[in-house]
Amino acid sequence: MFYLGVGILISRNRSPSLGLAITSGAAGLAAAIAASRVFLEYHTGEEVLIGLVFGVVCVAWFAAILQQAAAGPAHNPSPWAAGRAGVVCPRPPH
Repeated sequence: MFYLGVGILISRNRSPSLGLAITSGAAGLAAAIAASRVFLEYHTGEEVLIGLVFGVVCVAWFAAILQQAAAGPAHNPSPWAAGRAGVVCPRPPH
């Protein structure tokens, strides 16, 4: 799922068709890696499926944060929300 997250990040400011091609290629790479894990018997199908579900949830969360960041700071009321350059965490008290 790392490659899918990178694909989403790379495709952010591209044309819709190029963004779709990049994201689709990244998803295909992630699927091929998952299939190879089963084929090489490093993991069972169930383990890979659980990992894929977990990865998709994490990538969806990441994409939602990127979407919030693109909307600007007015749409990010939480101090834990994403800023323009990435995730912004509040500073610890002095």
